[in-house]
Amino acid sequence: MALPSPEQTMVQWAKTNTVLNAILSGRVATRLPAEPVFPFLVIQLIGGGIGEAPQPDAHISESLMQFDAFAGRGSTRGFAPDYTTADNLILKVQEELQKITETTVGSYGVILGTQLLSSSRIEEGDTGYARYTLDALITMRGA
Repeated sequence: MALPSPEQTMVQWAKTNTVLNAILSGRVATRLPAEPVFPFLVIQLIGGGIGEAPQPDAHISESLMQFDAFAGRGSTRGFAPDYTTADNLILKVQEELQKITETTVGSYGVILGTQLLSSSRIEEGDTGYARYTLDALITMRGA
């Protein structure tokens, strides 16, 4: 059984999650576009490896994933970053990740579980965008 692409699986999961899609309208990718529409969620693989499954021919991947919730420059105080929108989005991502049990994501893969590790606000001095980040360990196997 082939291992799933962690990035493709988690991007598809976010796009098909009704709670997240109500906020994002499909604005999820592995990179922030040059001229993004906000809010926007970036999901990327930052580490991990392959573990052994109970069945000898079924491998499990344990991927360290980073979720970045972006929002633009707010209008309430001049051009201050819209941290409220970015924070609310990352909190929804956390809630939805915690609900995952064994979830099949189309033909991409099966998410077996998640472990939230850390979350923080990131200052984006160059762009002025609001950004919150979440690191999570995602366990999955092929579909």
